Amino acid sequence: MLKLSQAPAAASSARCGLPAPPTLSPPTPPPFQVKKWRALLWDGSKQRFLGHYASDQDAARSYDRALVELKGAEAKTNFPMGEYEKDAGGSAPTSADGARGSGSPAVG
Repeated sequence: MLKLSQAPAAASSARCGLPAPPTLSPPTPPPFQVKKWRALLWDGSKQRFLGHYASDQDAARSYDRALVELKGAEAKTNFPMGEYEKDAGGSAPTSADGARGSGSPAVG
């Protein structure tokens, strides 16, 4: 009668000339990411980068201001046009921090 012995897998594979199976490490967490909203506007074939924003509403307002600057009072905005009527009169849109075209800084 033949006796079978129970040996650990690594020891048996080493005897056969095979390398030991790799050990699996726990998955690493993804790097920390801050969610930001980016506002872009296409002007014909050119793309205008309007900035990164902490909220989707801030990004949409930046887009609306740039669109009103580009198309005037006929622009179709995300929010009521009353918020942008002063921009339709010819003044350039400004961000919350007062810098022109840079957008408000995103949190994070």
